[in-house]
Amino acid sequence: DLAAFVQEKVADDLDFQWALFKPIDDGLTQRGIAPSTRMKTWGSTLVSGLIASVGRAETDWTASFGEGAATTPNPWVMQKRASADGKSANFLCTLPSGEATTGVLRSKNFAAPAKVTFWIAGHDGVPGKPQQKKNFVQLRSADSKETLAESPAPRHDVAQKVSWDLTPHAGKQVFLELVDRDTASSYAWLAVGRFEPAVVSLPKITPKLIDERLQAAAQIALATRDATLEPQLVAALNIPSSFDTRASLATTLLTFNAKQHVGICADLLNAAGTPTALRQKLAQALSDANNDEARAALLTAVRTAPERNQAKLAAPLAANKAGAEALLREVESGKISARLLQDRAVKEKILGAKVTDANAFFKKLTKNLTPLNDQLQKQIEQRRGAFNAAATSITRGVPVFERTCAGCHQLDGKGAVVGPQLDGIGARGAERVIEDIVDPNRNVDHAFRSTSFYLDDDEVVSGLFRREEGEQIVYADTTGKELTIAKKRVKERRESELSLMPEGIAEGLTPQEFNDLIAFLLSKSSAKK
Repeated sequence: DLAAFVQEKVADDLDFQWALFKPIDDGLTQRGIAPSTRMKTWGSTLVSGLIASVGRAETDWTASFGEGAATTPNPWVMQKRASADGKSANFLCTLPSGEATTGVLRSKNFAAPAKVTFWIAGHDGVPGKPQQKKNFVQLRSADSKETLAESPAPRHDVAQKVSWDLTPHAGKQVFLELVDRDTASSYAWLAVGRFEPAVVSLPKITPKLIDERLQAAAQIALATRDATLEPQLVAALNIPSSFDTRASLATTLLTFNAKQHVGICADLLNAAGTPTALRQKLAQALSDANNDEARAALLTAVRTAPERNQAKLAAPLAANKAGAEALLREVESGKISARLLQDRAVKEKILGAKVTDANAFFKKLTKNLTPLNDQLQKQIEQRRGAFNAAATSITRGVPVFERTCAGCHQLDGKGAVVGPQLDGIGARGAERVIEDIVDPNRNVDHAFRSTSFYLDDDEVVSGLFRREEGEQIVYADTTGKELTIAKKRVKERRESELSLMPEGIAEGLTPQEFNDLIAFLLSKSSAKK
């Protein structure tokens, strides 16, 4: 009755319908109740409407995330703003989403003109203090990714005109990036528009809305399990949207028909520029598919990934017996380095999958390798020896923390509370802080050890246990995102000796970034009262 009432009263308001559908579906799930036929029909109609509403969107812009960056919701909206010449026009702007929101918007590639002008408004830190260089517009080479021109936020609410002389680069394929990396709650936004010549067009539909509606469609489709929606979901993948949105669509399609849609997930998994956090999400989706095609795609991704990312992709693969056995065969044949088996998360997953003679495999394949503890201790000593406080910058360390740590740790009231709060962490001293980052499993507080859940299909999922909600168990993954498992699927739960914090974080940072991060953390030497 409620479904029918909503469809009748707010038929034209898709976003409000979605806002109502989600808590109703969540409530049913927590009670272990399947959605009714009428509820499913409402959901299917809503999915079709959401996709159709943005399906005709022609946009030259998509949300972009750098390697290692947090995948936050797209904050870019269209907003009418005034310019210094007295004219008003639509701008791409992050202000309406909240000044603490961040994101990068990338344009399509285009041939650089000899000159381009545009208007820009916004802020880059509190007035009277030096610019932070977090909010800016840049022009980059499509081939080398080199920055060819850059302009910071003007620290003004009224848009100011910027001109770039691009004569040396005229004719080259380039793209624009609008960058808002400032998480502060004030003086931390950016607005850009009025490009001349019109090398790129401003979108007719707000980029944030495109991502929100497509992600909503992917989530609702999971609730309805209506197979007739598959063609529309496939078509939605061709609509310009963020990697996170496309990953949500792809994983939903895998749930509908794993064999048919493995290629979509594999393409996204191996696409240049896909952030590590999303690679892990896609790897988990392929693991959940639990078929030969999905395992083959995952093995290819592990083989071709940099060593520092291999374990993050291999751990989901090893979460069931077939995947764990396939991984061990690849290592035994020499196609994948045996060092992967020294990763504690991978090893734990393989043991949990109950592979026959798993310990014998570990002993045989790693017998000539340096023990993991020795390797990590060597890394700690190298990092400690290379740390020179005089050559670091606390200011530069702030964005490194925001990008790398704030998704799970809170400091000075900012960040998520998944792992321990870090107020006062500087009192530990440089060596211990370095140790905690390089080897997060060395000193693990019991409250933050991950839990392994052994499921009825012999799959193993791991995360930080948060709470129980009715018939659901809620846990957090390594990115801090909360996920759920139906209680009835859990055969056993076991606390791990491992931290939820993944290994290899230090390897994703340059030596300077790592040292700046340490300097920033050491500056926080006293906890807040």
